[in-house]
Amino acid sequence: MSNALRFTAACLCFSMCVGLVAAEEYKAGSIEVSHVWARPSAPGAKNGAAYVTLKNAGADADTLLSVESPSSEKAEIHQHIHEGDVMRMQRVDAGVGVPAGQTVTFNPGGYHIMLLGLKNKLEDGKSFQLKLHFAKAGDVQVEMKIGNGG
Repeated sequence: MSNALRFTAACLCFSMCVGLVAAEEYKAGSIEVSHVWARPSAPGAKNGAAYVTLKNAGADADTLLSVESPSSEKAEIHQHIHEGDVMRMQRVDAGVGVPAGQTVTFNPGGYHIMLLGLKNKLEDGKSFQLKLHFAKAGDVQVEMKIGNGG
């Protein structure tokens, strides 16, 4: 393969990858939301978990206050807490702070979004809507991709 052909192929791959990343990013004020995903439902499960990455590109801190989704009866922000040898899940009522210039990642074993009372099974390869409510940035609607990682 010639160098010109390799260069063209590399540029095409790069542009396709950049397009895919851009499709998964959302913005509200100074908050950038990316890596949005949810785990597929286990058989018979009534609840699910979703994850996001929040980057505050602004000069002031903000707070994710709450979340909601038409895919579940209720959506809550949760955090895993380690107490000795025991890990438990706890609802976060005060919201999650996103300091200025910092990134907060929701992931398995940490902060996550609990979808309680799923209306439909979360199927791999599909998606659903989730709305995040921020104290300063306002609301941002995202499309959650269902799969095994962001």
